[in-house]
Amino acid sequence: MPGPFSVLVESEDPIAAERLTLWGHPAAVGAHATSGVAAPARDWTFAEGSTRSGFQLFYLLSNPGDTETRVRIQYLCAGSTPGVREHVVAARGRLTIWVNQEGAPLDGAECGARLTSDRPIVAERSLYILRDGTFTAGTSSAGVPHVTSPSVWWFAEGATADPFDQFLAIVNPSGASAEVEITYLLPGGVTVQRTHWVPSGQRATIWVDHEDPLLWSAPSLSIRVESRTAPIAVERAM
Repeated sequence: MPGPFSVLVESEDPIAAERLTLWGHPAAVGAHATSGVAAPARDWTFAEGSTRSGFQLFYLLSNPGDTETRVRIQYLCAGSTPGVREHVVAARGRLTIWVNQEGAPLDGAECGARLTSDRPIVAERSLYILRDGTFTAGTSSAGVPHVTSPSVWWFAEGATADPFDQFLAIVNPSGASAEVEITYLLPGGVTVQRTHWVPSGQRATIWVDHEDPLLWSAPSLSIRVESRTAPIAVERAM
């Protein structure tokens, strides 16, 4: 059976490419999909990620170059600063990093990460729930290249009405605290505004349902997140 691999898709004309992954045998029990990225980069940031409660977190790194590259991972965790890990990705190679096995406190934490490398790479994250020895659900996403300040993030989809709960994962990879202004946009033009601080080198998890009584059971909402003081990356989980 073939081992882990990455894919390069090229065309003389503009195209869009996505990847679908299914798992389970003999019948698929789960799947996830994600879009490709336009080009490798030396700087990738991820906001979402957990190794608690059965979650299994992986970073998948592809080095398309002809020379090996060293990758520095700054983990950005809620309430802690677990430090930096370093890995080497072989030339024309692919590396899987299983974060649960990166050592304490990464074996039981809520973390994002910033990945920087000597040479351009492609970085993705996969997150699975492990139950009875099987991945029962999973998601996958490419990283965000070159997070800058000021940072503004928009999310069109959202709901907190049963059976949904909604969360925002916000990471701050910079050396300064980030003052984050969140605007929730509800049907009929109603808005709710909240301010949060994300410490340097850490992650904040915002449980949207608990931000305001108007958000306890909202059938639909969208969100604007802005930081003027430091670069941030934001992801939404439902």
